[in-house]
Amino acid sequence: MNSESIQYFIKSFMGYLEGTGKSSHTIRNYGIDLQAFQNYIDALTPKRILMTQILPEDVLQYSDYLKAQGLKTNTRRRRVLTLRKWLRYLKSRGKIGFDLADQIPAPGKLERVPKRISRSELLQKIDALPDDEPIHGRNRALLRTLAETGCLVSELVQLRFEDFKKGSVRFLGKRERTVAISDRLFSEVQGLKKFYTSASHCFLSYGKSRFTQIPLTARAVELLFRQLEPAILPGFDSRTFRQAVILDWMSDGISEQEIQKRLGLKSKYAFRVYFPLRSKTEATSSA
Repeated sequence: MNSESIQYFIKSFMGYLEGTGKSSHTIRNYGIDLQAFQNYIDALTPKRILMTQILPEDVLQYSDYLKAQGLKTNTRRRRVLTLRKWLRYLKSRGKIGFDLADQIPAPGKLERVPKRISRSELLQKIDALPDDEPIHGRNRALLRTLAETGCLVSELVQLRFEDFKKGSVRFLGKRERTVAISDRLFSEVQGLKKFYTSASHCFLSYGKSRFTQIPLTARAVELLFRQLEPAILPGFDSRTFRQAVILDWMSDGISEQEIQKRLGLKSKYAFRVYFPLRSKTEATSSA
């Protein structure tokens, strides 16, 4: 393989991704996206197979080429972002002389709006869940934490008993913050201690009719969602809770800045999918 060929540099990038600990699934998708760019370059006349033969205008016209192929918006966006990452990698290693990564236009991401349900409805469904076994108590406390705080599942599984205070819960890590909670949630979380032999994490895995000392993983929470679908909402996930919390806060007149703070977000970008729903919520509140 020619050490100046596009394919050589794609393979080099794949090795870089593997060395940085990217998953095999992620690496495979990067490879598919870059092969699409290779196909685009191959289609040019005359054929250009070496990195030194690629012109800046070739790169800048790639977005238009993808659009002409009839690809979906998010697919085109992903492929452009992959190309940008690859070009930055090559520029940082002195393999190309131009820096056009940020000039390649990428389509805006089209967000799928989660299944809509109000927070009050979610809480009612949680209250209606069974409560005759220890694991049921854990499930109810876990779901109520999501429904009251809108936290991420990755944050949920890290919560410890010391993070819960009467009236609030503290999230640590990159999105460190304190969010108000109900007395009922505080009581339900503290009530889990009597079922644990010794544990600092609030939400433990369950096996052989007893709790282990191992915290739930994000994957385990996803599987729990699937088990509870008939009682909550078909196809619901953590974003269902997050949406319900955000819309509830919006309907209460809480500012976007405050909501952003409660969710630990650095920008308003994540709110864009909720703007249309917010308008409907405000209209309903004023009716």
